[in-house]
Amino acid sequence: MCGNTCSDLNTDVNNCGACGRPCLATNVQVLSCHAGSCDTTNCTTGWGNCTQPAAPSADNGCETNLHTSANCGGCGTTCTNGDCSTGQCTCLGPLSLCSGACVNEQTDSANCGGYGTPCASGQHCSGGSCICDGTSCGSGCCSGQACEPYANQSEVLCGTGGAACAQCTGGRTCQSGICACPAGSSLCSGVCVDVQTDRDNCGSCGNKCSTNSPSTPACTAGRCLVTLAANQDCPDDIAVDATSVYWTAYCGLGAVIKLPTGGGSPTTIAFAPVTGGHPLKLAIDTTSAYWTCQGPETVMKVSIGGSTPTTLVSGVTNPVDIAVRANYVYWTSQDPMLAKVSTGGGGPITIATGQNPYAIAVDGTNVYWTEPGGFSFSGKVMKLPTGGGTPTTLASGQDFPVAIAVDSTSVYWTNAASASTGPAGTVMKVPITGGTNPTILASAQDRPYAIAVDSTTVYWLNSGTYLVSNGAVMKVPIIGGTPTTLASGQNGPTAVAVDAASVYWTNINGNTVMKLTPK
Repeated sequence: MCGNTCSDLNTDVNNCGACGRPCLATNVQVLSCHAGSCDTTNCTTGWGNCTQPAAPSADNGCETNLHTSANCGGCGTTCTNGDCSTGQCTCLGPLSLCSGACVNEQTDSANCGGYGTPCASGQHCSGGSCICDGTSCGSGCCSGQACEPYANQSEVLCGTGGAACAQCTGGRTCQSGICACPAGSSLCSGVCVDVQTDRDNCGSCGNKCSTNSPSTPACTAGRCLVTLAANQDCPDDIAVDATSVYWTAYCGLGAVIKLPTGGGSPTTIAFAPVTGGHPLKLAIDTTSAYWTCQGPETVMKVSIGGSTPTTLVSGVTNPVDIAVRANYVYWTSQDPMLAKVSTGGGGPITIATGQNPYAIAVDGTNVYWTEPGGFSFSGKVMKLPTGGGTPTTLASGQDFPVAIAVDSTSVYWTNAASASTGPAGTVMKVPITGGTNPTILASAQDRPYAIAVDSTTVYWLNSGTYLVSNGAVMKVPIIGGTPTTLASGQNGPTAVAVDAASVYWTNINGNTVMKLTPK
């Protein structure tokens, strides 16, 4: 009895399960009550009675929208990461439906490559395959599905810190998880090379030894050794400017020759004044080359581009060394005297007489020279103002000084000591102002007969034994230190010159002109 009316609580839609509990018509097609519960099967399409409150709680009809991700097409049917606008779960793009969820089988570790294919612990899904998780590999690397510890690594699988394993190439080996070149080699353009001997990477990556020369260039101790010219006629003195290297050919027809510093074909810019003359020592400025010639005894000039040579001075008794500075050419001879002449010609000017000059060097103020003095430690190093005056002795008691060079602070020379038994030569220096004892930069040298200097270093040639290939190119810091052998096995190295990058020299017995880079 509900009120004054008898009611069957099992079937009455107005009193379903309890008096006064009607079944609501919200989103319901046909109201009905069965066994005291409002019927859930007659919902309007797209709606569902998902909560189904039991009596005596009030009925709420078909309250649930079945086009949502939480209730997609049915109560509690989820549609994660998909579209349920039609009441059916639809996955977009690369996603696939797996147990009511849209997942990317290329990256989902629970469904990797297919539904229900989980990745094991320590792995993650990449490209539809389970691969190792770098964070779980410690110091090893990931290779496919496995972690590769150091103990298992090789040139094929190498890596560290959980990164993907890599293949070592270019001659590298796997060293504690890192692809590295073997000891003594460097990685240049992806290949392990020995920069001490590799001519394409000599001394450093990309430093290629020039191939534009008569010989195959060699890389020795990280330096390019190139024969710039072979089969020359007794190449004697040498000079270099920004583009070319010049030398005198003492034998044969007698000539002054030049060649690009990068290699190429030699060009004769002048022959001796007479056939069979002997060009000896050489100096250059920005426009011309100057040389002393024996037979006939002259001081000569020619344009560095090549032209008819000019005789600046003739009738010189045994001219020896030569230098050029500030529009004057200076030379030594066995008259004995030092003299100069204008680079434009004119009469010779005697600077000093009664001297025994051999090698010569000039700066903006003074002319410097060596006096060998025989073999009884009677040699000297001298200086004199370029305009003449009283000579000053910078060093005495020297053992056959034969080569000289000067910079802004010091004078440098070699003592050949050729009368001694065994290598006893020295490389020396003294301030240009004099007043102190000379400093020995190098001792026990094997007949040092040529010298050059740059802002940091002194270079010289050890001539060694006559007609034996035991000569050497040497260097030492101008402040002193341990001498370095730049090249050995040279046959009669005679003269040396340097530019910003290279050292050049002549081998008078080997008939070659050489270059070494870097110096």
